[in-house]
Amino acid sequence: MTSRLDDVRNRAALSEIAWLAPSMTLLFVMFATYDVASHPPAERGWRLATSLIPIGVLGATAVLRRQRRIPPDRAGWVVAAGSLAVSVSLVITVHLSGLPSDVAYLLMMVVLNGAAALTGAQFLAAQSVPVIGATALLTAQSGIVAEVNVVDWLVVLLVALVSSIALHVARARGFEELAQMQDLVEQRAATDPLTGLGTRRAFDRAFDDVRARATAAERDVLLVFVDVDGLKQVNDGLGHDAGDLVLLTVTRAMRKAARPDDVVIRWGGDEFAVLGIGGPDDAKALEEALVQRIEAFNPLHGEWPGLVSTGAATVCPAEADREELVSAADADMYARRRRRRGLPEQRSGVDRRRADAHEDA
Repeated sequence: MTSRLDDVRNRAALSEIAWLAPSMTLLFVMFATYDVASHPPAERGWRLATSLIPIGVLGATAVLRRQRRIPPDRAGWVVAAGSLAVSVSLVITVHLSGLPSDVAYLLMMVVLNGAAALTGAQFLAAQSVPVIGATALLTAQSGIVAEVNVVDWLVVLLVALVSSIALHVARARGFEELAQMQDLVEQRAATDPLTGLGTRRAFDRAFDDVRARATAAERDVLLVFVDVDGLKQVNDGLGHDAGDLVLLTVTRAMRKAARPDDVVIRWGGDEFAVLGIGGPDDAKALEEALVQRIEAFNPLHGEWPGLVSTGAATVCPAEADREELVSAADADMYARRRRRRGLPEQRSGVDRRRADAHEDA
């Protein structure tokens, strides 16, 4: 959940940077032009300088994002840095101008920081300058609040801070809910709804872990393929409910036959797989245990013979390639089936499947 949440936050931060950095840079360029032109010459120098701070930081951020040079796990802090640059500019402006209108801009930044920050640490960092700066300026610099009571300004600052906290908490909960939804979607995509076994996606996710365990144990990676014989005849003759019962029977048998650390997969249709560690003897023992349990659990004696075709492949972890291991186990399964039926070998996997589908029809 934590890694998923981090991923959601990081992608949100990169998305924010992609549109916010260039748009805010352009906004500050326009604002700086207006600000310099609308004030006396004596103020133009420092007003331009204060505008160049966020323009430089946000402009550089936009360039780095466009060049894809911002690491996703640092994107949230880049957003916080942009917020700090704007806040520093506003604090300096308020200090030099002493205008209530500039204080209002600073308080607006307090609110916006709550919406922009992704984590609690980033929120505190982004708020440090505007909150502490505004409090210090309002209480220590008399010229700023000449028109309004200091307490009134501090109340407004408190309201802005509370609002920013509410925005940040709401956004944080939104990230958590989105992460939970993505976890649920991925879990459902990785779980077969009928049997409850993992799907090919679960196989892909488990492969590296199994390979690592095989390396640590100094053993091979093992894959056993299982194809349910006669499932089409059951579906055609007895209906798909009976076919589902066969699949559930095979599932039960595979779970009983598999070792605790094995990964049992419904590969698709009438095909299953077991991924684990071990050698040919382990594969043979698993296959024999599976056949025995299917025979014992078969609920359709006389209607379904309780037969499956199996094939296995093992490979050294250092040489383990997912696709090659699958192809090897698949080829072994079809070769065994055809030998059992007294048929010649087929050269390609496509030819094997077409021939077997024709024989099962």
